[in-house]
Amino acid sequence: NLPRLGEVRLDRAALLFAVLSSLVSSVVFGLAPAWQASRLEVTEALKQGGSRGVVGRGSHRLRHGLIVAEIALSFVLAIGAGLLFRSFLALTNVQLGYRTEGMLVMYAHAPAHSLAEYLQVGRQYEELLGQVRGIPGVTSAAAVMGLPTGQYGSNGSFAVEGRHVFGKSRDMPQAGFSLASPGYFGAMGVPLERGRDFTTQDVYESPFVGVVSAALVRQVFPHDDPIGQRIQLGLDSPNWVTIVGIVGDVRQTPATPPGPEIYMPLRQHPYHGNEVEVVVRTSVPPASIAGAVRQKVQAMLPETATKFTTMQSMLADSVATPHFRTVLLGVFAALALLLAMAGVYGVMAQVTAERTAEMGVRLALGATPGGVMWLILRKAGLLAVIGLAIGMAGSMALGRVLAGMLFGLQATDAVTYAGVLVAVGATTLAAAAGPAWRAGRINPVEAMREE
Repeated sequence: NLPRLGEVRLDRAALLFAVLSSLVSSVVFGLAPAWQASRLEVTEALKQGGSRGVVGRGSHRLRHGLIVAEIALSFVLAIGAGLLFRSFLALTNVQLGYRTEGMLVMYAHAPAHSLAEYLQVGRQYEELLGQVRGIPGVTSAAAVMGLPTGQYGSNGSFAVEGRHVFGKSRDMPQAGFSLASPGYFGAMGVPLERGRDFTTQDVYESPFVGVVSAALVRQVFPHDDPIGQRIQLGLDSPNWVTIVGIVGDVRQTPATPPGPEIYMPLRQHPYHGNEVEVVVRTSVPPASIAGAVRQKVQAMLPETATKFTTMQSMLADSVATPHFRTVLLGVFAALALLLAMAGVYGVMAQVTAERTAEMGVRLALGATPGGVMWLILRKAGLLAVIGLAIGMAGSMALGRVLAGMLFGLQATDAVTYAGVLVAVGATTLAAAAGPAWRAGRINPVEAMREE
């Protein structure tokens, strides 16, 4: 089992969930005493005066208000959970621009202090990649500084020759900077659209070259051919970088749209090339070759610190916080909905018990069982409508809070609202169906005899 890198960070969503959970807990722990008290009140009333010993209107309002509050709260939580769930689905299904399956990732940090040592590390990494490619089950291997969802990376401004003066022009474009070894794009499954990939000849002593993303071409060279253009950037040297290739767009994180990227050869920028992510594409489970890769590193670079994971684990870590939000709010929504069902069932059962004689008289005078059942369902439906109306207002306020957490989805998503509205309404009526069915099966003779 490979260690998963990254952590779940709690943001303002966690605070929101804590408040919501407190509200749910308050309802949960407050319902039991209220329910017991109402049951006792009805029981005592029936003992003292049969069905005529009715419960006071204040108690009815209290119980009905509690049910309305439960329905409203469950609707608000269900809307939040539905929005986050649909957002999370969109986030996990987004096109990343690279392949994640069958990819082992090794973080490597080789110590270096002088230019000579940095250059030596670059040569050793290149030799290491050759050794790793020979491991059975490995189809390709490369090194990069700036792997999507990884812990290394850089960005900044750059100048285009003939357009900007680096460090002086105010309108210089921005881009992400990554360093890559030859074969990186093929290993990641990033398409090379035009030009060439890096080669083993692109070293520190050679003319500096770079590969740019399609997003950068659209932004900076919409009407020009970027191949052969020269740019200058402040990564580690003032050398001009000649653009030699164009690759497809890549999302650095699933929630981030593809932006302009500049890739440069790893060995031409040695001061940033000793801390890299080694990506190993495999035809076997990635974890099965982690030991063999570690042995190669220990043999060739014994002082290099390493840490292993997989590309899919890194991707899962990058969406861990949205996943946490979705699961937590979904759990509380389900709890609130179950609580609302229990409350509706209990109240409707009491209404049926209190009105047993009335139901018996109605049935004796010719009312149909369906008509009697409709009386109970109509009562539950009225409570549901009031609760859903209040919940709709509350969910609008919650939507404004969640708007910044949603991906590819509006806080007023009609599909989510319609689905939750139908689900909560149907659940409420289903909870009242049992008492309504019993009301329709009341024996008129026995009901009036008990009265």
